[in-house]
Amino acid sequence: MHRIELYIEPWNTSSIGVAESDGYVRERLLHSYDEFGGTRHDMLLCAATRSGR
Repeated sequence: MHRIELYIEPWNTSSIGVAESDGYVRERLLHSYDEFGGTRHDMLLCAATRSGR
């Protein structure tokens, strides 16, 4: 596998911190990315690649 992506709710600072400490990099905020509970929600895209970029 070359790339792994995580989609994290932007308010979830604990999960963001764990992802970053494991080498994931914040790439972008995806506006209105997913719908749950009848409401659209933003998600933060974090990714790690084999090359580390």
